[in-house]
Amino acid sequence: MIKLVRPGVKALKAKAVTRIGREIEQRLADFNDEISFFLFLDHEFSRRLSDFGGAAGKLFTTDIFARNPYAPMIHVKVDELPDFIRRNRSNSFSIYLAASYEVSSSFFDTALEFLQVTNAGSLTLPRRMREGPEQYYARTLAASGLPGPSDDLIRTISWIRYRRNGLVHVAGTAISPFPDLARNHGVALNAFWASAKLTLDFSNAATGALDEGQTIELLKLLRISIQKLDSHFASLIHPEGLAKAEAERLFSHQCIRMNKLVASKRSATLQRALWDGYGVRATDAELIKAVRAYGVRV
Repeated sequence: MIKLVRPGVKALKAKAVTRIGREIEQRLADFNDEISFFLFLDHEFSRRLSDFGGAAGKLFTTDIFARNPYAPMIHVKVDELPDFIRRNRSNSFSIYLAASYEVSSSFFDTALEFLQVTNAGSLTLPRRMREGPEQYYARTLAASGLPGPSDDLIRTISWIRYRRNGLVHVAGTAISPFPDLARNHGVALNAFWASAKLTLDFSNAATGALDEGQTIELLKLLRISIQKLDSHFASLIHPEGLAKAEAERLFSHQCIRMNKLVASKRSATLQRALWDGYGVRATDAELIKAVRAYGVRV
């Protein structure tokens, strides 16, 4: 993976624990690689323009880049390209943030759907309101009597969602919840992320175009937030329900005569799957019960 490193920004240690979190983390890492490559190409192209010198400024792209089949689609003078570059950078940063947020926000509904299976009967789904997926996730856990993640983590995702909205929606002004969040919780969020040494200011409900540094920091925050949220999510999973669901996935298609030896081997396999996939361990009794449900007893 290409590493996005910005001087002065300290990497925070966290780790996605579950298969759900790791899949999202990998997709965010892919965006990390893509924006790194974009910045690499952007720099190289700008450097090449400077190599042409001032005399080339009045020539058209179709002259300087005659071998490029896409040059006629632009057909502007070379000295007009810097404006295109600036707009492209601004739009690209917005797109990377919007895409990264969409991937990150998928965690919440996916996690709740998973808990409905593993924690069957103990999850209460309240009526949805006009709110973000992260807010509904927190409300659902509270309604179900489950400990929620850090309020500051949820507010961080909300802040990034509002920031994204200001970039992709036609209206260029901050919607009401964003200024409220920035005013009421911005200072606390700045303190929460102080160890990351960010230049972002959560007390500012910003709506303008993103620059390179802000984009890198926001993508970094999304990855770290998902890692932390995933670690918390793993602690909510009922081992017995997970053992049952994983046993069905692993063994339901295998027709085998069940005995103590088979049950013991399958229990070991199941325990590894629970730990490797979700960071969860089940008791021997829970494992045996789960594996014996898929086999013919002898």
